Order: sequence, then C-alpha cells, then structure tokens
Amino acid sequence: MSVCGMIVEWNPFHNGHAYLIQELRGRQPNTVIIAIMSGNYVQRGQAALLSKWQRTEVALKNGCDLVVELPFWYAVQPADLFAKGAVGCLHALGCQQLAFGSELEDFAPYQELAQWVSDHEEIVALKQQNEAFHANNYGKSSISLLADLVAEVPELRHLKIDFTDNSNVLLAYSYAKANAKYQTPMSLTAIKRQGSQHRDDDMRPGANYASSTSIRKALLEDQIDCRQLDRLMPKAMVEKLELVNYDSSWSALYPLLRYKILSESRQKLADYYQVYEGIEKNLIEAARKETCYADFLNQVTNKKWSKYRIQRALLMIFLGVSDQEMQDHLKKRQPLYLLGTNARGRNYLKGLEITDPSSYAMINRVGKEESKAWPLWIRVDEIYQRIVMKSKGSQLFAHPPIML
Repeated sequence: MSVCGMIVEWNPFHNGHAYLIQELRGRQPNTVIIAIMSGNYVQRGQAALLSKWQRTEVALKNGCDLVVELPFWYAVQPADLFAKGAVGCLHALGCQQLAFGSELEDFAPYQELAQWVSDHEEIVALKQQNEAFHANNYGKSSISLLADLVAEVPELRHLKIDFTDNSNVLLAYSYAKANAKYQTPMSLTAIKRQGSQHRDDDMRPGANYASSTSIRKALLEDQIDCRQLDRLMPKAMVEKLELVNYDSSWSALYPLLRYKILSESRQKLADYYQVYEGIEKNLIEAARKETCYADFLNQVTNKKWSKYRIQRALLMIFLGVSDQEMQDHLKKRQPLYLLGTNARGRNYLKGLEITDPSSYAMINRVGKEESKAWPLWIRVDEIYQRIVMKSKGSQLFAHPPIML
C-alpha cells in the first residue's frame, strides 16, 4: 500500500492546501495521505486561528485520510527541530513518501545538498562557529552559509540553489535533512505552489489563492468579506471561520503576556524555554513602555532576534514552559495522537505497526495515563481552551477522533 505523508499547519486551510491534496490524489489515486499537523500552537509562536479539531475536520472533508497531531514541543520550534519531529512521526507511521508545497518543482538539487550537509555535520558546524566568531557573534544567516558551501565545496558547485524568497523550499530543505538521517528515507515529492507565496502579506484582488499569512492578517484586521473567503478557501473552512467568536492573536493576548513579563523576576523569565542571551531584559523594558503589542514587538526585534524567534520565546513565557520541562518532553516517548480519519485511513490503521514502538505511541484518546506521561501537552491545550477559546469543552479529555 502506498502511504504519503504531509507536514502541515493549515492555519487556516485554504485553496492552496486543497490543491496540494487534490494534485497528489490525481497522481496517486489509491495512496493513503497522512498529515502530521501542528495542534493548537504553530511554529511562528502563535495560538492557531482555529482549534486542531476544527482544522482536522476541514482537511478530512477535502481529501486527507488521516490527521495526527505533531507534539506541541516540536510544533513550536525553529525549522530544523520542527522538521526532525514531524519527519520522525511520519516514519513511525509507515510513510514511504513525503509531499510538500514548493515554490520550485525541481527539488532534486536541494535534496542533494541536504544529503551532503547531513553526511558532513561536523564540517558545517565548524563553518558556522567560524562565521559567528568573525562577525561579532551575529554570524551569517543560514541561507548565506548554504550559499557559501555550494560555492566552496567542489562536489556541490554544480547545484543551482536559490533560497531567496523561497520560504517553502527552505522548510522543505529542513525536511530533507531530517529525512536523510534514516536508513530507509522517504521519497520526496515537491508540488508547485499556486498563486501567493508562503509569506506574502497581501492578497491580490480577484485571486483564488492567497497565503495563510495574508488571510490571517485580513481576518484579524477585519478586512475580508464572505465573498473573498468563499473564493480563497473551501466551504467547510469558511463555515468554521464564521462560527469563531474568539481572537487568538497576540494583540488580544498581550495584556496577559504583559502582566506576566512585568510580574515575574528577570531570573524567572530567563528560565523559560527560548528566552536566551539576556533577551528577558529587553522584554521587561519594552513591556514597561508599550501598551500595544505591535509597538512592543517592534521594540524587541532586531537583527539577531527576528519576529518569529521573539514570538516563540513569548509563547513559552505565556504558557509557562521552562527550559527543563521542554527538554524533558523532547526526550520522552512521543505521542502520535489521532485527530481524525476517514474510511481509507481507518483501514490503514487496522494493519498499522508503529515502526519504532519504543519511541512512539499511538494515542486515540487522552486519559489519566497520558496526563501523567505528557503533562505539558495537557496544560498548553487547557490554556488554549480556557484563555484563547474561552470554552468549557476540553481540547483533549473525552474528545474522540473525528470520523468521516
């Protein structure tokens, strides 16, 4: 049986996501499509626009067969660790192929580069250290370092590599590096993105495709109407968005975040995961001055601390995630939490044997054992439920997988 994995956030699920599934289904009608999806928090350090259950239902209605949650402690990481967690889950679930959206259809050069970097980690690490030392600890960007490698290493010079404005390609490159570590790696399938690119902030008038970034921005700023939504995303997602009565943005959550930053000691703030290199001092100073989140964020971002790096640190403060707690959960056996499935997915699950049962556990429902094993997971989802959604309905307990 052919099994293809996807690594997704679907925040929100739009026409570009539906196109990727449809294109894959058109090429391989009988394949099982498994999505590893970030749960209620996403890689850019934000609460998801819609809950994991809402996004799962929409995905199943648009051709996905099986949706499994990427554990929180991987979902909120920089690209390499995010990719490591997600690729590991797909391997555990028996995927033979990984498909992803890409600005470029020919991904072979990037896969070759990823394999070389994976095979020569010590050389790459040494180069990064040298660059950081000679650049006053700022160092070059990862993209610049890769460009240097391609230019300097004889066996890489034939590769045509360009990560500029190709953020999907850069993320897929991280998948390729993580995948290269396995004895039997998945085959990689790049499907060219339609319309707007991953980080585009604005939508083109009359377009049928827009990035998740631009859609979120328009929704949060109330600058999009029902007709535009109908054009940009499947009906099932539009229906979910119309029912949302909460605001998951940092602007809405900033008063609580600001209170926490100002009420805790600098030493306590520095204990939170990703709050490194004295950044807590800048956070405290900015929180004292700024009552608006956008102004606060502008105060603390710089060349070294990008917007999304800052937001991941802020999320750890908001959720109370210590460095030690995060490290402990990264080392544990990982939960493969089933969010939803259709008939094809259920048939696959009947015969599924997790490839590494000592490292992964298939979870259909959350109870006392799961609470003891992964307390961080329970806590962050309860915060999403009570603080973000302002709901009494649990995001975990007694919540069965969605079956279509």
